[in-house]
Amino acid sequence: MVKKATIENSDNNIKSNEFSKRQFGKIKDSNNRIVHKKKSNTDEKDKKIEGEKSKIESENINKSYTRVLFWFVGIIVVLGLVFFIARDYFKGLNEFEYEGLKFVKEKFGEIPIYRYSYNLKLRTTTGQFVTENSKMVELYLRGDPRKNQVPIGGEIDIFSKGKDVFLSIGDNEIPKCDYSIIAVSSFSSLMVQNDIESKVGTSDKEIVKNDKLDYITCENKPNNPVIWIKTASKTQVTKKGENCYIMEVNNCETLPAMEKFMVQAIIDAKEKAINSN
Repeated sequence: MVKKATIENSDNNIKSNEFSKRQFGKIKDSNNRIVHKKKSNTDEKDKKIEGEKSKIESENINKSYTRVLFWFVGIIVVLGLVFFIARDYFKGLNEFEYEGLKFVKEKFGEIPIYRYSYNLKLRTTTGQFVTENSKMVELYLRGDPRKNQVPIGGEIDIFSKGKDVFLSIGDNEIPKCDYSIIAVSSFSSLMVQNDIESKVGTSDKEIVKNDKLDYITCENKPNNPVIWIKTASKTQVTKKGENCYIMEVNNCETLPAMEKFMVQAIIDAKEKAINSN
């Protein structure tokens, strides 16, 4: 019996402890009744404040993101403007106008060249049919036309007549110049692009014998444009009569003289076309 009482007392103690635990922290009134604790206004205010703080923090984050995005887009726009302005600026440095002709400075490897392009209208008649086509003509110069000081005397008219153009080498000194071959090749290229045939000969009878070139002078080709190239004390181009152009070359300045001649020929042809309209 003693053991049973001990066990029962032990069970009662456990239950009493569990009940005490459940009742711990609860408020009792004067009659020892449990009074349930109401939520205080302070707790609600704290939650409200916390919510407002979270909202403010969220708004601040959005504002910061907007500012960062604004600056990022602004920087991109500014860089884009700088790129286009710089591109147009440097492009403008390589473009210039000379006597109404718009040139572009380019490079062939490390060699600076000056290009002028224009559209050439071609009319072809086949029986009763007339067709018009156009093609691009490109003139390449080694020297800056703005700095070319070779004087030109008289109007140059080699395009409008549609006749063959002759180059006459006046003496043995011209072929010895390094750039004479480039001068002749450049002129021949311009003529081919304009559908004009050019022929090279000489006015020196010794060269005719040795190199078997055609004998060409202004006198034996009076109806065709003839460019007579010879050495002289001054580099210049003068016109004699209707079709004879005398290109005098000093110090092997064949290329500057020829480039000046070609540019002036285009300028005169454009002016003639404008005046005829």
